[in-house]
Amino acid sequence: EISLPDPTTTPPFGATFEGFFHASIDGDYTFKISAKGMATLFIHNCRLISEQKTPVAETTTGTIRLKAGWHPIRLLFRHTSGEPHLEFSGTTPNGTPLKLESKNLPVSPLSK
Repeated sequence: EISLPDPTTTPPFGATFEGFFHASIDGDYTFKISAKGMATLFIHNCRLISEQKTPVAETTTGTIRLKAGWHPIRLLFRHTSGEPHLEFSGTTPNGTPLKLESKNLPVSPLSK
């Protein structure tokens, strides 16, 4: 599970989740972000999802073909007002949920 920085943080704030995930098989992996604010997802150096600033949670998906193995991932989030919201998930080529563990994606809060 991916979680935002301390909920007592007042807007505006940002966070970077950066680490690795394991692709179990070769094929097309789909990632989904639902966020209030701005969210950008990179796999390797490829910008897969770029969600613009929105006051309500919107869902955006992106698909990328990967070989089995470990892959670098970076999720950038920026929140400016209201209640923060960020959901991040992925699915494997056969449709099963991708295991995205917070220990592999540590968060770095960004200051105002």
